[in-house]
Amino acid sequence: MPPPVRLWIAPGADELGVDVRNALAEALRLRGRAIAADAPARDAEPSLHPRLAIALEAYKALRLDEAIAALSQLSLAAQQLGGGDLDTRALSDLYLLLAFSALERGASDLAWDSFVRAVRIDPTRALDPAQVPPRAAATHRRAQTELGAPSVELELRVPPGARVRVDGDEGHGAGPLPRKLVPGPHYVRVDLLGYEPYRGVVSLSAPTETFAPVLRPLGAPAPTVADETRGYATLQRAGDGWRLSLRATQVGVVLDASAVVRRDDAERVVRDLGDRIFGPAPATMRKPLWKRWWVWTIAGAAAAAVAISVPLAVTASHGSAPGSIGGSLVPIR
Repeated sequence: MPPPVRLWIAPGADELGVDVRNALAEALRLRGRAIAADAPARDAEPSLHPRLAIALEAYKALRLDEAIAALSQLSLAAQQLGGGDLDTRALSDLYLLLAFSALERGASDLAWDSFVRAVRIDPTRALDPAQVPPRAAATHRRAQTELGAPSVELELRVPPGARVRVDGDEGHGAGPLPRKLVPGPHYVRVDLLGYEPYRGVVSLSAPTETFAPVLRPLGAPAPTVADETRGYATLQRAGDGWRLSLRATQVGVVLDASAVVRRDDAERVVRDLGDRIFGPAPATMRKPLWKRWWVWTIAGAAAAAVAISVPLAVTASHGSAPGSIGGSLVPIR
């Protein structure tokens, strides 16, 4: 038996994705082949919580330079990861700790910028005066006053199933964000099965803003030499459908073809791609007549015709009058 064709499937296969996969399995079965499926391997994003805990310990021990360095690096990581796995409170803590440390070291510009970022993330947060130096508490209140009340209404335009996290506040889908935001940069993360995650910082300024990220389907790994010899297939999200790509080496030539499969055409598209890459399926391995839908359609039509013709024949044999149905009409006198 020929070796199985390796199929790479992007995560999040919906009903259509399953149909495409099954149609490919059937197309390969007709050629005496099988599927060896695997899912993409993705490295997990690093958690930012351990780094925040280390910076907090440095601040508590009054190792302020160490705390500033650690928190500054953590800030860069948070920007790259759209806030990472830090929730709203933890993100606010990051910049408050950086502000407190910078204020103690006399770095007033860094301290003010950090207070502003903390307020933008969590504008209604109140600091405990028993745990915060008076100068820090006063500067935090001044930042809240200067930034003002949240005034930006954000409309999220993302595909169905996408989950959006804004400034550590997660669980949002398409539609208006339930709360208003302070103008300026905000941390945003978007996750959707089958697509590359979106991570970044989005700057908002107008009273009404729309966020519509461009989400790219997860890229399949490049085929190996062994893949091209035995056959390689990938199934990736493509808008409202799935893109099926087939690749194989035939007589020393690498053949490659792909198509976007949408509703109601999975079997046809997969069959055409299979014919182009692997050649037509042998006639002896095609579906037997009794398994083909069109045979039963013809048989059903023939049976219906016979069922209709029988009463008509019986009627004619009894000499029905013109216009009669199933018998003769008796005139009413």
